[in-house]
Amino acid sequence: MDDSLDSVRDNQMAIQLFEELQGLWAKARMKARKWLSNSLEVLTKIPRELRAYGINLKHSLPTAKSLDILWQAQQDVLTFQAKKLPQEDKLTKRIYLIPTKDKIPAGLSRFQRRAKSHNVSMFAYFKTLSQEQVSELIKKAAMKSCLLDPMPTSVVLEVLDVLLPVIMNMINLSFESGEFASDWKEALLKPLLKKCGPDIAFHNFCAVSNLPYVSKLSEKAAANQLIDHMTTNDSHMPLQSVYKQNHSTESALFKVKNDTLLNMEAQKVTLLVLLDLSAAFDTVRQDTLLNRLKSRFCVDGKALEWFESYLADRTQRVTVNDGLSSAFPLRQGVPQGSCLGPLLFTVYTSKLFDIVSKHLPNVHCYADDTQLYLAFSPDVQGEGETALNAMHDCIHDLRNWMIEDRLMLNDDKTELVLIGTRQQLQKVNLNDITVGDTVIEAKSVVRNLGSWFDCNLDMSSHISKQCASAFYHLPNISRIRRFLSTDNTKALVHTFVTSCVDYCNSLLYGLPASHLNKVQRILNAAARLVCQAPRYCRITPLLYELYWLPSYLHDRSQYVKVDGFDSSSILLNYGVPQGSVLGPLLFTLYVSPFEDIIKYHDLDAMFYADDTQIYITLNAKERSTDPQRLEKCAADIKSWSVENFLILNDSKTEILHVFSNFSRNFPSTPEVKVGNSTILPQGQVKDLGVFFDKHMNLKSHISSICSSPSFALRNIGKIRKHLDRATTERLVHAFVSSRLDNCNSLLFGLPLYQIERLQRIQNTAARVVTLSGIKEHITPILNDLHWLTIHNRIKFKLLLLTYKVLNGFAPTYLSELIQPYKNQWNLRSNNQYLLRVPKSTFGDRAFSQSRVFDPLGLAGPFVLCAKILLREMWSKGLNWDEPIDHKLSSQAKTWFSELEVLQEISVPRCLQESKREESVSVQTFIEASSEAYGAVSYLRSEYAQGCYVVRIIASKTRVCPLTPMSTPRLELMAAILGLRLTLSILAALDISIDHARFWSDSMNVLYWIRGKGKQYLPFVANRIGEIQSQSNPEQWQYVEMDENPADLSAPQDRKWRLHPSNWSSWLRLTRVRAWVLRSSRQERLSESLSPEEIENAEILIIRKAHQAAFTEEYHALQENKSISKKSRLKTLVPLLDEDGLIRCNGRLRLAEFLPYDMRFAIILPRGSCTTKLIIKHFHEAGHHVSGTDHILANLWILDTSSARRNTLMGK
Repeated sequence: MDDSLDSVRDNQMAIQLFEELQGLWAKARMKARKWLSNSLEVLTKIPRELRAYGINLKHSLPTAKSLDILWQAQQDVLTFQAKKLPQEDKLTKRIYLIPTKDKIPAGLSRFQRRAKSHNVSMFAYFKTLSQEQVSELIKKAAMKSCLLDPMPTSVVLEVLDVLLPVIMNMINLSFESGEFASDWKEALLKPLLKKCGPDIAFHNFCAVSNLPYVSKLSEKAAANQLIDHMTTNDSHMPLQSVYKQNHSTESALFKVKNDTLLNMEAQKVTLLVLLDLSAAFDTVRQDTLLNRLKSRFCVDGKALEWFESYLADRTQRVTVNDGLSSAFPLRQGVPQGSCLGPLLFTVYTSKLFDIVSKHLPNVHCYADDTQLYLAFSPDVQGEGETALNAMHDCIHDLRNWMIEDRLMLNDDKTELVLIGTRQQLQKVNLNDITVGDTVIEAKSVVRNLGSWFDCNLDMSSHISKQCASAFYHLPNISRIRRFLSTDNTKALVHTFVTSCVDYCNSLLYGLPASHLNKVQRILNAAARLVCQAPRYCRITPLLYELYWLPSYLHDRSQYVKVDGFDSSSILLNYGVPQGSVLGPLLFTLYVSPFEDIIKYHDLDAMFYADDTQIYITLNAKERSTDPQRLEKCAADIKSWSVENFLILNDSKTEILHVFSNFSRNFPSTPEVKVGNSTILPQGQVKDLGVFFDKHMNLKSHISSICSSPSFALRNIGKIRKHLDRATTERLVHAFVSSRLDNCNSLLFGLPLYQIERLQRIQNTAARVVTLSGIKEHITPILNDLHWLTIHNRIKFKLLLLTYKVLNGFAPTYLSELIQPYKNQWNLRSNNQYLLRVPKSTFGDRAFSQSRVFDPLGLAGPFVLCAKILLREMWSKGLNWDEPIDHKLSSQAKTWFSELEVLQEISVPRCLQESKREESVSVQTFIEASSEAYGAVSYLRSEYAQGCYVVRIIASKTRVCPLTPMSTPRLELMAAILGLRLTLSILAALDISIDHARFWSDSMNVLYWIRGKGKQYLPFVANRIGEIQSQSNPEQWQYVEMDENPADLSAPQDRKWRLHPSNWSSWLRLTRVRAWVLRSSRQERLSESLSPEEIENAEILIIRKAHQAAFTEEYHALQENKSISKKSRLKTLVPLLDEDGLIRCNGRLRLAEFLPYDMRFAIILPRGSCTTKLIIKHFHEAGHHVSGTDHILANLWILDTSSARRNTLMGK
């Protein structure tokens, strides 16, 4: 009995102990699972660390090594790194072995040639960074820490508001001083395993530098500015894809594969050679790199000093399991794990493209991986050997250049592959290529930037490698799946599986489904692993649940549902879903060749999904050929549709002949044959819901619009008493307003009687909504509903379309229809994109304060200088925070210094009438220059004693418009300004004014105002009309320039005195030439010139102009030869008179009643100085009104209108 009790007691204790141990085990399991989950959650942001962590989870943890073993491992890695570097002696010996003829010529590169032929910008200094820019760098930088950092990066980010100014000052101080901090030059090498093996081989490791956090920020800032400089100077290597925005290994491979596929389509074979460099980043010579930065990329000054400091005195250590080795100095190379390292390496190897361009048309690089490829036709005898020799010569030159620049080409790791179709590859007998002393055999599969290219480019090897890698990781993750949460499993699957599937998956486009199904099976297995679903469950719901994209077009099915009954599902092998978002877009991509076919036949078209509108402008002379073009285009579209499994409805094709209502006798269009159907023109057609008729008056369309809303209104009216107002409004908008607003912009410009039909429907709808009587006035009802009338709705739609066009929201074919009105004046509102004319102009608002400060314009001379300065800044596109150049700065300083004079100016605050005054008049002076024009008015009071007092009243100044304008026109605008100023003064003063007088130093303006019966151009005529209607021409008097108080500029700044003195006028030139001729004949100089001498001088000047402008024609006419057909004088039938002048021998030669000079006009070239002086002479002689008639009387100037316009505008 006791033994049994003891056994029972022992069993109970054992059970209790087991339950306690089980509880402890469950707690430990939960704790371990939580710890694992937290670790994976932290590492999710760092894919590389997560990958390494996942590899450790899949295998047993290694046993702890002693410190001696760790130290020895670190020193071994460091010793191996050191042995890789001193290759200089070997390379130097190999340089001497290169024959002289094989050395790379020291010619100018395309960058140096461009630098010599163009003004490229120099990169002499780094721009300092603001706190916002540094903060942006930190946001984009990876959250990684280094053992050399004083604090972890996570702590830095938490207190960033405190440390941000410090980090900014550190980076800016480095840039300004041109020195890279010595503490930032030490790097930690982390050996990363590239290739697994049974034994420890250090060449299977890749040493990546780990740098301090602030060092990487400064490198990133320097790299951004260097990239901007290279972009400005167009110094980028377009076929180098590393460290460039929007470039990647996938883009590089996509380019190479696309070129290869095009070669295969052209029945060519591509010879692809992959070059491999040994320790490329570690063998870069720093002095060569600096020289290349300076000579090839125009880096100099503090920027070059900073790069020199960055590369000098660098050290590195090796870290293994958080242990550090001793420091090792670096005399060459660039850090491989840095931001600047890859960029500087591309700078160092930029010469590669110059060498390849001499031998091959195609090359693509990604850092130190170079892909050389050349296509040849195997059907052409000897072309394969020629391509192989060209490739061999290119590699030979590249190898010699790399030896000179201390780069090591791995001859034995160079790979060769021939890519083409099976039929074309069978014709090729190329098996190897010699690289150095190594014979490289052609392979059937090569690895290129992580992807696998085979000889047929069907990517089967690439897919097999992807599947093998993915199915290796999936079982390992499944072993620990029960310890992971769903999110952590997703992270591991994305790290090891989907990242492998997504890498370069664009290369798989167009492959058959048998290949893609292998990749799809990987995703299916990964989805089942994440969702813990059974093996044979349906995969589509799982993929949708995980938001993983399955194949959009494959395995689609549909079924019909009617009244709650569902039909059986049918698998879809063709088509795109019509009610989806992607369906219409994919359809437009599918039928995109339609546009090419239509353009080939020189027709216009517009597409909307599967509705195509083809239209052509008929020519009355060629109306028989136009239908043939339509028939040929329709036949080509139908044949293409048949080839691509589309059906063109021949019987539903419609033709409409649109012509004006006033040209009814225009011949009708004959029928057009489409397929087996003959299509006759119709009176109206329905196009995208709109009825078009033959006269485009849209009567049928308006009738169709009215019928549907009227029917809906009757039905709504029957149930209106059961509805509230809000529900009625929704019904009316759904069935009535939507119909009225559909394509209502097409109704713009129609007669009002047609629009009234639609307005009546809207009025009826408004009365139905508000329950108003039929005789009530409709305007208050529409205002109560906030409804626009039909006419205003059409205008609103047009304004909305205009707004979309101006702001880039409209289709391009609508943007092309709008042509903004460009005034000849450069107004401030030109670029405002205003949809209506504002009541108050921008100028009124901008200068309202100045009018309060100086309403009479007495400070005009000072304000004018500021206006001119602002105009110069605006014309140069300077922002308010940009520095100005030296010229503008000196002008601003001069203006600031002159502002002190304003304190000394005093004017009377009031003008009072005195009884002693006998007469009071307003004297207004006007003046204009190339910069501004203005007017100033004075009050002149005369007294009985014969004395007078002059007091200033007001002034007005304006800056000249940016559009070039002649000085006489500017002076005319000044006259208008003075007239308006005087009229405003006369209206404002309560003093009895006897008369007003206007003074100008422009004889041209006074000549225009006094008329003389001339016909003016509109610009002059409008302003002269205003002057003559509001003043008497006798009031306008002449004043000398020196006595004009309104003079705004020195005489040498005037528009008409810009030419050098010896070419100032035609009269002066001819007289100087005549005096020179008399002096050469040694005659007396005291007598005046005779008309014959002046005429001889004119003949000599014009003859010299002919010989300079028409050299070939002049010699041909002298030798009695015909001139070239390409000559500009061919159509003028030129002849050479006895004075040696080229004259026009046209139809006027038969008009014997005309003088000789008019029958045979002298031909003048367009751009010569002689022609300009003659045009200017006649224009001034005619007071700038009608110089062309005088010129054309005896002269024939090539392109007279253009020559006259350019001369008068000072061009």
